[in-house]
Amino acid sequence: MLEKLIEYLAGLLARWPKARGVVARYRLVRIQTKHFLKNHPAITLLVLLGALSLFAINPNNLPEIVRPEHKCHVIETENKELYQPDGDNLRFGEERPCDHQQPVGLEFFNLSDVHFHEDKPPIPLVSAGIFLKETARNIAAPGQWHEYSVYKEVNNFLWNNATTTAVPQQRFVKGSCDATLDAARFDTENRQGLLLRSDAMRSNPKLDRATWLKCNYGTTPDQPEFKICDYVYIEFFVPTISPARLCPDKVGLQDRWFAPGTKKILLTDVASYKDLGFLARMRWEERTATPVPTERWETLSKGLPKICMRWMGPKGEWLGDLSKWQEFASLGAAWCDY
Repeated sequence: MLEKLIEYLAGLLARWPKARGVVARYRLVRIQTKHFLKNHPAITLLVLLGALSLFAINPNNLPEIVRPEHKCHVIETENKELYQPDGDNLRFGEERPCDHQQPVGLEFFNLSDVHFHEDKPPIPLVSAGIFLKETARNIAAPGQWHEYSVYKEVNNFLWNNATTTAVPQQRFVKGSCDATLDAARFDTENRQGLLLRSDAMRSNPKLDRATWLKCNYGTTPDQPEFKICDYVYIEFFVPTISPARLCPDKVGLQDRWFAPGTKKILLTDVASYKDLGFLARMRWEERTATPVPTERWETLSKGLPKICMRWMGPKGEWLGDLSKWQEFASLGAAWCDY
């Protein structure tokens, strides 16, 4: 059909005196090309294979009717999916728009002192948590993230983007949360990503433990008995763009053809990820909780992107040492839309 259309257009041009020479040359080249390909079938095969390889490498160039379809789906949390022994494997529901090449889930691990008994020393344990983008949960809040604990129903917090203008960026000493303004230092890096602020205020971390516990179970900071709590906000800096993009623009050939719309990307080796997950899974029962020495934690979390934390006043004011960035957790995996 296309060949007949070209011949028809060529016939129309042939009626125009100035175009007759061009049409004649086109027909001559066409005849010579057909004759050459007929006598050299290997060349025809190579051309065909070349065209097919271009479509194989980038199937998005194919016609829509045969193009592989990548659909994104809502991340399910309503039936306590995250609190199961395999809570690090997200469950998906109905279809939703993809947030192309953007993270919609961020799993993290941290080491903290855990009190099973107030009259006994704390135990250093690894915990797991996850930030989920609210739009990926089918919640119409594009600037909001939801934090959950993984494997156990404990944390359930909302976080808002602390800025809606420029992409947040901060310079840190490599492998740490030590912030610096000295761009000339060779051991620093500029990080870009998310700046999240807690939706609810928290009690001041400098309070003694008894007061801190009372304040954490308080209701609202305007009640007289909770004035002592000195409520503040938490901010997290999560490096999702640089120094390394969590959701790379280049994916493998298999993913281009067969991957679902949302892909889980490990940020560490499989063995370390499994070890961290096992420690976090066992952490919730005293009989199974395994104390984690600092040296082991540093080995397991080495090279992982750091989530940095600081405390800010109710109106965003600086709180001295509390407002200096400190390490909160390490990212272990990201779920990216493609």
